[in-house]
Amino acid sequence: MQKKPLRFFLHYFLSEGRRKEVKTLNGYSYLTLEQRREIERMYAEGERVVDIAARLKRSAAIYEELKRGYTGEFDGYARPKYSADLAQATVQENFRRRGNRRGANC
Repeated sequence: MQKKPLRFFLHYFLSEGRRKEVKTLNGYSYLTLEQRREIERMYAEGERVVDIAARLKRSAAIYEELKRGYTGEFDGYARPKYSADLAQATVQENFRRRGNRRGANC
């Protein structure tokens, strides 16, 4: 069986149409764009981060996710604003860069 390139694998599993949590071969799991939008919605409504993590059945790594999607502004609760689209773009860029150690010129 021919192995598919990592780029195809990541593109397929990080695409918008993917609805489930993604488990890779190495056991790590990544948030989907839909899950990130759910985080964005709950966070904008003022929910606590620990409650968001519990609802999504995730660890407190949600804090790292909020840093990844930080827009540079603050919301009505004086907390840093979070953008699911920015976080998704950052993750995809990190995956793209990670695949090519010489540089991100793909």
